[in-house]
Amino acid sequence: MATQETRVISIAELAEWVHGLVPSPLIAILFAGDRILCCDEAVAIQKDGKIVGVATIAPKGEGLSGVPTIVALYILPVYRRKGYGKKILEAAINRCIERGFPKIRVDVMSSYAMAIIDSLDKNLFDVVEVHNLGNVMDYFVHLEEER
Repeated sequence: MATQETRVISIAELAEWVHGLVPSPLIAILFAGDRILCCDEAVAIQKDGKIVGVATIAPKGEGLSGVPTIVALYILPVYRRKGYGKKILEAAINRCIERGFPKIRVDVMSSYAMAIIDSLDKNLFDVVEVHNLGNVMDYFVHLEEER
């Protein structure tokens, strides 16, 4: 039987995992430059001991905005639309709550991520601020899934 679990990983472990991925514009956008430099940890979801997705956490926000932020949410294409995104996003939000963040910002840039947000337990919205930035990433998600 396949097992799923979430765990906190370091940015070094995240970088090693990202380095092993097939390069794509989506990977470059989510895990490069300032989008990763502001993060101090990530929550990973594993299936049978293998990381299949991550959510990165920036305690001081992206661009040091001062608002703790979940910067990136990424699930390997083969594991998408199977509940992994919801599970990891909830785990990342709960990790932020454990760390004492009173509010957590989530910038949403795809209809896929918005569907995950919409499926979250409504009690989480007491601490989550959702900023819907449109569907600018949908094209890249679609390209990646076609590979």
